[in-house]
Amino acid sequence: MTARVIPPITGGSPTITEAMLTSATLPETPPAAYNAGTTYAAGATASVSAAGNAFDVYESLQAGNTGNTPASSPLWWKLLGRTYGVYSGATAYSADDRVIDPATHLEYLALVGSTGAALTDETKWQLQGYTNRWRAFDTLRNTTASGPSGTTFVLTPGKRIDAIGLAGMVADSFTLTLKVGGVTKWTYSEALASRKTLTWSDYFFGTFTYRSVSAVFDIPKYSGAELTITFERENGDIEVGAIWIGSAVYLGDLETEPNLDRRNFSTIDRSTDGSVVLIQRRTIPQQRWLCWLPKTHLPRATGLVEQLNAVPALWAGLEDTANEYFEPLLIVGIYTRFQITPGHPDVRIDLELEET
Repeated sequence: MTARVIPPITGGSPTITEAMLTSATLPETPPAAYNAGTTYAAGATASVSAAGNAFDVYESLQAGNTGNTPASSPLWWKLLGRTYGVYSGATAYSADDRVIDPATHLEYLALVGSTGAALTDETKWQLQGYTNRWRAFDTLRNTTASGPSGTTFVLTPGKRIDAIGLAGMVADSFTLTLKVGGVTKWTYSEALASRKTLTWSDYFFGTFTYRSVSAVFDIPKYSGAELTITFERENGDIEVGAIWIGSAVYLGDLETEPNLDRRNFSTIDRSTDGSVVLIQRRTIPQQRWLCWLPKTHLPRATGLVEQLNAVPALWAGLEDTANEYFEPLLIVGIYTRFQITPGHPDVRIDLELEET
């Protein structure tokens, strides 16, 4: 079993820079409101307001688009997703309204009604994290980007990459397309649905399950490449919690029987008579790996100790996504132990990983 890690290409969060996100179908700043008297060209966008300072953004599918209401005209309009209005000091906001700051790509929730209160005023506003367009690149919060089927991200790394990791997915499939100078050089598609058929009952009545994680480690290393990621789902919106691009680092061959554990933050209080009070809290996945690495790879692995100190990364204990153990052995998080023991001919690496 080959173990690898994909460090964030930026060295931290978010996992890409603003310049690397060439485009995305998920809207951020809402476009002008839909006007029934306007004739929209193909590709033009318009917004429809909703409660809580929200805006549903639509894209025109045809030229000569006049008088077709976006929400009820699927032949003329495609929903791109929901966003929120840009903060304005002149606007009177109500409690539970949301606003965005497109300069920082952050979203805020109004705690009380106010006018002119700065977003830094924590008595009036609560930070919600990155906007929907940027949530999949945030490694510090457990949030997901969501949108309709066909949601697409176009990334221009500006350097050669060979790997991508995806986590927190709710989708039927995804497709990767690599272009250089507008010419397609490589494509990859993966279906996330599977069904294990062990009995006749499974054959006739078994349900499909969907993997939420994946990783690809053989992306061609083209300079100046543009990578498009498209998520599809037949029913319901897609979700994606984390997108990592970069150069994977080989950690060696993972020894069989790695340890999968959970750190439980729930409290169990017992009184002297034996009665109990249980307060459920989150359990944090933990893993312990033992890897054997050829000593020629040691310098790059050693560099990870400082590079990933308190920096979340995507760790994959397997490369084969079809293997039943692929998903359990993929973790997005930090290392809490990275012990290197030189030997001959291989180096022993003891890793303890914890999900963020």
